[in-house]
Amino acid sequence: MNLEYRLTNQDYQEAYRANYQSQRISYWLLWLVAGLLVLVGFLYIVAPRGDRPISLFLGILSIGVGICLIPDVYHRLFFPGLWRSHPVLREPILLEITEDWLVYHSDSIQARIKWHVYTHFLETPNLFLIYPNQNLYGVLPKRALGSSDRISEFRQFLRLKVRQPIPR
Repeated sequence: MNLEYRLTNQDYQEAYRANYQSQRISYWLLWLVAGLLVLVGFLYIVAPRGDRPISLFLGILSIGVGICLIPDVYHRLFFPGLWRSHPVLREPILLEITEDWLVYHSDSIQARIKWHVYTHFLETPNLFLIYPNQNLYGVLPKRALGSSDRISEFRQFLRLKVRQPIPR
């Protein structure tokens, strides 16, 4: 099966969110740290200790860092810049799917990967994320597959070829 597609900024954002949420401990730990930083920031502002300008500065800094660490805020703040500054993310992609290989072609990258390399996959409403390890994944938008029948066929194919799907 040959698929041609181009990933969008929204695809990358959805993939990032789904990947991070699938790593539940890291996701909730980051939320906890972000929440604590925001709380400490409010405490510095509301109940300053010592020099008022320094407490105000530390409070605002703590709140700002805490907000930036919230996963959903992070990707909304930083992905647009990443998207604009890396044209390779916007290149058209040709993906060849065979019984033995997943072959990826773009203007800048060519990769040929055997299916046994992939450890698991994750499905979102619009994407398939296919992982060769816990922290790296390839993104395939479902729109590239076309019909719901082809999406179902590909899902079944992934279940046969990839070791373990991640439950959502």
